[in-house]
Amino acid sequence: MLKTPLGNIRLFENNIEKKYSYKSLNVNSKNYLVDKRISITLKITQNLENVKLILDIDENAVIKSEIESGEDLSLISFFKGNLKLSIGTVGDITGVDYFYLDNGMDLTLNKETNIKELIFYIAWLNMENPEEESIFTWFAADPTLD
Repeated sequence: MLKTPLGNIRLFENNIEKKYSYKSLNVNSKNYLVDKRISITLKITQNLENVKLILDIDENAVIKSEIESGEDLSLISFFKGNLKLSIGTVGDITGVDYFYLDNGMDLTLNKETNIKELIFYIAWLNMENPEEESIFTWFAADPTLD
């Protein structure tokens, strides 16, 4: 299970929690410099109807969430002080409905979905200059930029 500064990342397939593996990625490019950046790849099976990626937030924590999607990008970010964590995946896939939760993402896969995998990117940064660095996790959590 991936531990982040804001809580553990939990994965659910058809409302059943699943174990998963993740891969560490480069933390810097011309567009960003982040503290940590990882990917979670989920193989799509015929009976998969729903995927949830949840940030297990401490119930006493004061965390703000913000939807920051873009073209072909589904992304939600979480803020606590100067810490920003973003979760992104490819958006606008035919047959996938995207829902944003206070603590993550919920994807419903319809019968016409014709994809072999879903890839989620997660990036976080403890920002020294939020005005300048706020965009960094957005770029780092966008799988379409890789």
